[in-house]
Amino acid sequence: MIFLFRFIRNIFLSLVVFLSVFAVVLAMKTGKAPTFESSREVLSRVIPALDDSCRFPIEYRVGSLDPNFHMSEMEFLSALREAEAVWEMGLGRDLFVSSNSAESEALPVNLVFDNRQARTDSLKEVSSDIESKKASYEKLRREYEAAQKEFEREKAMYEADVKRYEKRLAEYESRVKQYHDRLATYEQQVTEWNAEGGAPADEYEELEDERKALKREASDLEEKRDDMSDEKASLEKESRSLNILSGKVNTLAGSLNRLGSMLNITVDSYNQVFGTREEFTTGLYTRDEAGARIDVFQFYDHADLVLILAHEMGHALGVDHATEISSIMYPSVGEQQSALTDEDRRLFELVCPK
Repeated sequence: MIFLFRFIRNIFLSLVVFLSVFAVVLAMKTGKAPTFESSREVLSRVIPALDDSCRFPIEYRVGSLDPNFHMSEMEFLSALREAEAVWEMGLGRDLFVSSNSAESEALPVNLVFDNRQARTDSLKEVSSDIESKKASYEKLRREYEAAQKEFEREKAMYEADVKRYEKRLAEYESRVKQYHDRLATYEQQVTEWNAEGGAPADEYEELEDERKALKREASDLEEKRDDMSDEKASLEKESRSLNILSGKVNTLAGSLNRLGSMLNITVDSYNQVFGTREEFTTGLYTRDEAGARIDVFQFYDHADLVLILAHEMGHALGVDHATEISSIMYPSVGEQQSALTDEDRRLFELVCPK
C-alpha cells in the first residue's frame, strides 16, 4: 500500500514538474502567459488524446425553421440525413448523429428566410412541369439579358455622371480658390488705403466695383455649392440603385443556372447566361462565442437543399473549400452531384488523416 502511494505521488510530482517546464517554455516562445486553450493546442500535438478535433460523430439537430419556407421538420430532417449520408457513404465513417432534443448542445441547423428565398420562390412558381419549365427558362433568360443590359446601361450612365461631377467639382474648387485670392487682395488694398486715411476717388470706385463683384461671386459660389451638394446626393442615389440592380442580375443568374440544369441545357447553348451563387448567399456555417450553427438562406428544391447542407456540414467537419467545380466543397452551388469527389476526400484527410 505504501509502495502504491509513493508511486502515485511520484507520478503526480512528475506531472507538476512537466507542466511547469512546459508553461515556462511556452511563455518564452510566445512572449505571452500560457492559457488553457493555447496549452491544450500545443500539448495535443504531443498527446493526441487531448486533441478535440476529428471526434465523431458530431451531433446536430433541427433548429428554427422559418414558416415562409413551407417545409416541415420531418422534410428538413430528411434532407439533413441525405446530406449526412453524402459524407458518411463517401468516407465509410459515422460522422454525424441527429438529436431530437431542442435543449441539447447539438449543432443547430436553421432555415432563415429573407429576400433571397423570396426571389427564388417567385421564380419556382412558373415551373409546374417540363414544358412549362422550358418556356419559363426562355422567359427567365430574356429577363436576365434585359436586366444585364439595363445594368450595363445604368452603369455607363453612372460612370459618365461621376466624370461630369468630378470635372464640375474641380472647376468649382478652382473658382473658390480664385475668389479667396481676390478677396485677400481686396482686403489688403482696403487695409492699406485705410492706413493712408482713405483712397482717392478713382481708387475707391475700383475697390467698390471689386467689392460688388466679389459679393456676386460669393453668391454664385454659394448657389454652385448647393448644386454640387444636390448632384452628389443624386450620384449616391444612383449608386444605391445600381447596387440593387446588380443584386437582381445575380439572383436571376443563379435561378437561371438551376432551372437550366434541370432541363439539361448546356451553358454554351444559351450564350453562357448561367451564373453561380456564392456559398454565403445560400448557406453559412458559423462558429463564434454563441457556439456553432448552420443557417440556410436559399435553395431551389430538395436536391439543391441537400447539396447546400452537405457543403455546410463539410465546414462543420473542418473541411475547407475545394477548387474543382464538381466537388461538394466548391464555394459555389452549380454542377455538383450528391456524392463526394476525390478532392472532397483529400480535403477531409488533411483535417483528419487516416
